[in-house]
Amino acid sequence: MSKRTFIGDYYSKTIILSKQDIKAGAKALGDTNPIHFDSEAAIKAGYPGIIASGAHMSGLCGGVLTQKFQDSGTFMGLDCSYRFHKAVAADDALTISWKTKRLEPKKSLQGYIAVFSGKMTNSQGELLISARMKVLLRDD
Repeated sequence: MSKRTFIGDYYSKTIILSKQDIKAGAKALGDTNPIHFDSEAAIKAGYPGIIASGAHMSGLCGGVLTQKFQDSGTFMGLDCSYRFHKAVAADDALTISWKTKRLEPKKSLQGYIAVFSGKMTNSQGELLISARMKVLLRDD
């Protein structure tokens, strides 16, 4: 059995993104949609203000797992999916959490296939993103 995680293990991190963080994330990803930069455009589109880019939020979600496992051996993403339920607004406490759902030895890859379910919620507990990630773990 892997020494790095067990079925049922839970990992979480809470972050707050400012308007500048949201703008910088969208700019770095090349997402030029005005709803990530211009409050008036976002309000016109039906949002309370600028909202975060989906690609930015996906990266932050996956980053929680990367940070958890980066110093303990190989961690290689094999498959992931994200579903966006609600927009991510600026200046809200966002909790990203992951739970180990499945763990299978994979001798041909000299490690374990781990499957995680994840989510991002806001400070009101509303589901913003649900996610699934499958990775290769090796106890190097």
